[in-house]
Amino acid sequence: MLNKIIVAVQKSDFDLNSELETLKLKTEKAGAVVIFVGKVRDLDDDNLRYLEIESFEDLAKSQIKEICDDAANKWDLEFILVKHRFGRLKINDNIVLVITSVSYTHLTLPTKA
Repeated sequence: MLNKIIVAVQKSDFDLNSELETLKLKTEKAGAVVIFVGKVRDLDDDNLRYLEIESFEDLAKSQIKEICDDAANKWDLEFILVKHRFGRLKINDNIVLVITSVSYTHLTLPTKA
C-alpha cells in the first residue's frame, strides 16, 4: 500500500475543514477516517494563562514523520496528516491535528499507540 504522509510544524492555526479537503484530494480509497485534535486546557487549580511551545522545526518534523511511518506500517494506514503548532497558545487553542485514513472500514483503529 502506498502511504501518503503530510507533516507540518507551524505557528499558525489549522482549519479542520480545509485539512479534510486535503484528505479527499490525496486519497480516494478511504473507507474510515479518524481525527484527533489536541487543545490547550486548564486543569483545576492550575491558573494556566498560556502554553509556550518551542520547536526545532526540522527535528520535530523528522521525529513526527518517523512515528507516522511506524504507524502507517503497523496499521496499514493509507493517509496520515499531522499538524503540530508551536509558539504561545492560549487556553482552548489547537495544539495538534492528526488525521488518519484506511481503505477498509472493518478495521478498528486504536486510540492509543
